[in-house]
Amino acid sequence: MRKLKKFLDRTPLFRENLYIVGVVSFITVNILMSYFVYSDAMDIMPLRAVRYLILASMIFKILVFDLKSYSKKRLWVTVAIFLAILVASIFSENRNLLWVFIMIVAAYGTDFRRVLKYVLICELVIVGLFVLLFLLGITPDRIYGRSENDVMRHSLGFRYATYLGIFLFSIACGWFYLRWKKARWYEFLGFLLLALLSFLLTDTRFEPICIVLVVSYFGLRRVWPRLKYGKILAFLAKYIVFIVAIVSIVAVYTYDKESPIMSKLNDVSSGRLSLMSKAEREYPESIFGRPIKWVGISEVYNGEVESSEFNAVDNVYVRLMLNYGIIVLGIFLAMQYLLGKKAVEDKNEELQFILIVIACYSMLSPRMIELTFNYFLMLYPTIGLTKLGGGQKYAQK
Repeated sequence: MRKLKKFLDRTPLFRENLYIVGVVSFITVNILMSYFVYSDAMDIMPLRAVRYLILASMIFKILVFDLKSYSKKRLWVTVAIFLAILVASIFSENRNLLWVFIMIVAAYGTDFRRVLKYVLICELVIVGLFVLLFLLGITPDRIYGRSENDVMRHSLGFRYATYLGIFLFSIACGWFYLRWKKARWYEFLGFLLLALLSFLLTDTRFEPICIVLVVSYFGLRRVWPRLKYGKILAFLAKYIVFIVAIVSIVAVYTYDKESPIMSKLNDVSSGRLSLMSKAEREYPESIFGRPIKWVGISEVYNGEVESSEFNAVDNVYVRLMLNYGIIVLGIFLAMQYLLGKKAVEDKNEELQFILIVIACYSMLSPRMIELTFNYFLMLYPTIGLTKLGGGQKYAQK
């Protein structure tokens, strides 16, 4: 065993390759379990078994290879955060956030840009495969309609109509973060066309707007590389997550359906504000969270549950507070702040912009605490704890 360990230690890319295989497999399994058109009809027990094997390999990486380079302070902080999330997972009876945390910790010592390249390839292949299977007539197109109009929403091989737009937005963030300096005009145009098609075929609105924002920002950076946003961008990169979290939580507690302003905000958010307020009354905030069975619109449309059970909270900050508790919400906000602070210190304006977009997007989507959609969570091992000693060099810039 010692000889094997020495051999592996001499292989510079072994740990990084181990993580790449692990995170790509983890994301693939999650997509098949939750976002494929047949996810609700599949036997997911084999996929769960595969996920446990992936997590075991990541724990192996952490304990055998990474832990020896931790300082005592980094070790204690990591253990404290792990215990907080573990307790919250027990109280909430939901282990998904614990699995994500293990994958994040295992990202220690890896080159984010290289890892991101393989993750993007993985998701592009899967998304393209789902759409291809639909075009070939192998998988069905689930069609949904909005109650307020006659628009038909096509799932295009996914479990629900909005999922294609969410994937395209996440991929656009990663794609242009990596390639904006080398991207050709047809790459910018391609994502704009994909955003338009996503809107026309699925009637998904928010994600195409976010894709246009991402393409526009990086397009401007490409055309005018000297264009600077200075203190405004830096300020928002650090503090936007607190601003939107406070706005989200205050809106939930002060929501009054009789108020014209609140009623308008609820309409703009497609009823999300009233749903969040209802969830808060039913599941008040707590220190370590509580068990909540979130029921999304896809489950209702697919006939898995009755419409009366619909209780989705499409807001990361409110969902974390209700499901996992105030402590876990505080940890998430602190880590996002530290990541923004790190981006400012490194003058990484691309990451600053991405963090701002993700923070705002999280007000209307719960997906940004999933590695499947927020790849930048893998940057957590490079921040904050580096000030405590034993941290890795920020090589991901």
